[in-house]
Amino acid sequence: MADDTANENSQHGPLRALWPTRGLELITAALAGTMVAYIAITTALRKLGVPVLGSDEFANLLFIWVIFLGMALVHREGGHLAVTFLIDKLPDRFHNWVVVLVEITVFALSAFLIWASVGYVADSLSGSRVTPGLGLNPAVLQLAVPTGAALCALYAAMRIARAITRALRGGAPDKTVIEEI
Repeated sequence: MADDTANENSQHGPLRALWPTRGLELITAALAGTMVAYIAITTALRKLGVPVLGSDEFANLLFIWVIFLGMALVHREGGHLAVTFLIDKLPDRFHNWVVVLVEITVFALSAFLIWASVGYVADSLSGSRVTPGLGLNPAVLQLAVPTGAALCALYAAMRIARAITRALRGGAPDKTVIEEI
């Protein structure tokens, strides 16, 4: 088992070794599983004529959190859709610099999401508004955006550092990162 961990850490470097990553995976999986089970149960209850107050609201809450936490996790793994035909034509020495540019773009977009969403969260926390079905402060839902974006920015910053280090040392491009671009 230790060998599996060593191989996993060497393949993904510090991105995999980052302490909150495994917990984040477990939380996201638990939220997704809860969402699926909850929707199945409330659908069955609705078919039996027993409506559940706030059921769509709770499912939406779980869905939004799964989306934004999943966004960060997928970015860490290099799983987002990408077009690679241009980078494939470049000499290897330029690949790391393209990775740096792409990750700077991801970081900037994540920072923008954080900046744009924090105002909504602050407004919700300062007000007395609650959701109609569950009576929750809307900030519970809105916090998903800056949380996911902050995690995505963290992973992008780590990838920037790794790509700059490789480029300056003249190292071979990281194929796991190049394949995602």
